[in-house]
Amino acid sequence: MTLKKDTTERPLETLGCKNATGSDIPAKRFVTGTEDSITLTAADTDPILGVTRSVIKAGQYGPVMLRGKAVVTAGVGGTTAAVRVKPEAATGKAIIWGTGKSEGGIARDTVSADVDVEVELSGPGITAQ
Repeated sequence: MTLKKDTTERPLETLGCKNATGSDIPAKRFVTGTEDSITLTAADTDPILGVTRSVIKAGQYGPVMLRGKAVVTAGVGGTTAAVRVKPEAATGKAIIWGTGKSEGGIARDTVSADVDVEVELSGPGITAQ
C-alpha cells in the first residue's frame, strides 16, 4: 500500500501584508507588492514578495510567507519536481519557470494543474536568467 505524502509548509519568514485589491486573494498564491499593498501577480515578470498562507480578505491584512517551504496551488501545465517555478499571470499559481521571468522557487513534486505542491521559496524579488 502506498501512502499519500502530506503537503505541508515550513515557514522561515512571514509578514503581515494588506490586500490592496477590491476582492479576496486566495490562499497558496504568489503575490507581489509591499507590506502595505499586495496583489496577485499580474505578469510572470512581476517581482514576487511571497505566498499567501490563507485567504486574505479585500482591504485586510493576512500572512504572506517570504522564505521557507510553502504550499502553492499549481497552474496550467502543473509543476515538475526539482524544477524552478514562476507565478502564472493573473492567478498567482505555480507553473514551470522560463528564462528572464520571476522565480518563485523550486517545486518539490510533479503535480498537475489545481493540485497543491510544496515549493522551496527563493525569497522576495528574485528574477533568474
